[in-house]
Amino acid sequence: MAKENNEPDLYLVHRIDKLTSGVLVLGRTSKVANIISDMIRNSNIEKTYIAKVIGEFPEGEIDVNEPILMSKRRKPHQVHPDGKPSRTLFKRLSYCKDSDTSILRCIPITGRTHQIRIHTKHLGHPIVGDPIYGPINEDEGTYEEIWENRREYLKNKSETPPENISLESECIDCCVPIPDPPLEKLTQCLHSYSYKCNLWHFKTKIPQWAEGITEDMVLDNGIDNPPS
Repeated sequence: MAKENNEPDLYLVHRIDKLTSGVLVLGRTSKVANIISDMIRNSNIEKTYIAKVIGEFPEGEIDVNEPILMSKRRKPHQVHPDGKPSRTLFKRLSYCKDSDTSILRCIPITGRTHQIRIHTKHLGHPIVGDPIYGPINEDEGTYEEIWENRREYLKNKSETPPENISLESECIDCCVPIPDPPLEKLTQCLHSYSYKCNLWHFKTKIPQWAEGITEDMVLDNGIDNPPS
């Protein structure tokens, strides 16, 4: 990115998941990057995401306050009583009956790894195209089922590996193997739309898969200061 934009000094402020599109904040100096990073860590920046999930998501403001446990055994993170406090505010913006999918506005109050993806799955509405927490397709089933197939393959050293599984690729956050789908299916419908504080506001375009959604719909959240 630095080479492409002729910006030799760029400092990473935060990360987004590999398949998540949208806003990524960088600093031109390490001092500024550290300041903004601390603001994000202390929940002083309002982050707004757009997600496309499977099923008819409930209407109204949905407040998910469920702890997330960071797995240390090469398995996906999960909602668990022993996890760290984690909170996300959701609101359905639209529902398409033909595809049985909903478009959501997501405001993570805390910033746990994979938080939005885990909370939508916990509600029974995984993100479309999520290779870890959502169904890949009806034939392949859930990621957990695919992961178990991979583990059995490695345990028994079968000559034939599970289909659509990369034995080399792993999530850098939870270290679990990631399915290796065809390029045309490599789309996770989670978009980092806006990062905002009282000093600045960075936002990007609404993704193509969020058809019919406007900026006013996303930013009109009715929440001046989301509770921490």
